[in-house]
Amino acid sequence: LVVSTQTKPHVHVTAFYYLWYGNPEHDGKYLHWDHSVLPHWNEEIRKAYKSGHRHNPPTELHSPFYPARGPYSVADAEVVTSQLLELESHGIDSVSLSWWGRAGGDTQGVNTDAAMDRFIGITESSNSNVKVSFHLEPYHGRNIDSVRDDILYLCRKHANSKAVYKDEKERMLFFVYDSYHIKASDWQRLLVPSGDLFVRDSCPGLFIGLWLNRDDGKEIVSSGFDGAYTYFASIGFSFGSTPANWSRMKTFMEQHNKLFIPSAGPGYNDTKIRPWNNHNTKPRMDGEYYKTMLHAASSASNKYVSITSYNEWGEGTQIESAKDKLAGFMDYSPHQPNYYLEITKTWVDSIAAMPETCGETEQTL
Repeated sequence: LVVSTQTKPHVHVTAFYYLWYGNPEHDGKYLHWDHSVLPHWNEEIRKAYKSGHRHNPPTELHSPFYPARGPYSVADAEVVTSQLLELESHGIDSVSLSWWGRAGGDTQGVNTDAAMDRFIGITESSNSNVKVSFHLEPYHGRNIDSVRDDILYLCRKHANSKAVYKDEKERMLFFVYDSYHIKASDWQRLLVPSGDLFVRDSCPGLFIGLWLNRDDGKEIVSSGFDGAYTYFASIGFSFGSTPANWSRMKTFMEQHNKLFIPSAGPGYNDTKIRPWNNHNTKPRMDGEYYKTMLHAASSASNKYVSITSYNEWGEGTQIESAKDKLAGFMDYSPHQPNYYLEITKTWVDSIAAMPETCGETEQTL
């Protein structure tokens, strides 16, 4: 007997969260808010732009916007708790924490491993239902052996935490930035059951590779990843970050029983740390840019949508609240400081209000 069933659509919304911020009160000095101006890799272009200057907080930040919380520290439990409650109240289910390996630090020398421990501890103590996943960044010397060690390390430390997101199959969620820098044949050793470094028995996970260029989807499938994400909030910067391509990308991944996780963002502006990159700047267009990307993402998603970002202030992709009318900085006016969080909430509510979809299921009665 064929009967009609009702399925309520649900999209899990995760936002990329950056752990690298600090200030003198909690860390002894400013961290990342004083990011240096980066040189271009091309010598001729490099000559045209001054580099090496470090920004000088609290009055001069590396960001085109100024955070409403000021240049905060992620070691501040009060700040992190308020962020978690803010994220939850605006419909975001989880944050994906940027992690630069077990030793050393990120590009500015910040130890994100210690910061992650603190963040997860604060999350466990909070009343928030927001969960944590992992965004594995490409530290110097990363290879398939070190990635395996990283995954097992994170599993040992955090798999039993109530703060960590797990899907219905009890799998942790790992996004792998710049995954294409490691060969598909090496990823197969890690992610395919016949591989000599197979990690899924020891650490059940959803492993998501970055789809940047046109043919990366084939490599992601061949590698054994569970899906692909697009990350970049600059439309046209890459094949993957261009919403016009998302429908065919989703179709391709579904044909291979894989997830497609589009990344939506409110705009892009990294000219205070990369002054030579103005051609990739994407104005916010009074929120219309973000709304367009969110609409495209909800159409292309088959389970998850990622937001780039909650707080990547240096690239101007943040949806976190920004201070209004501060000389030398852009803002969200004429709207309120939390305007992009409110756009997110409206979009999440619109998904929840979508009519139920009918499907036919064969059942024996």
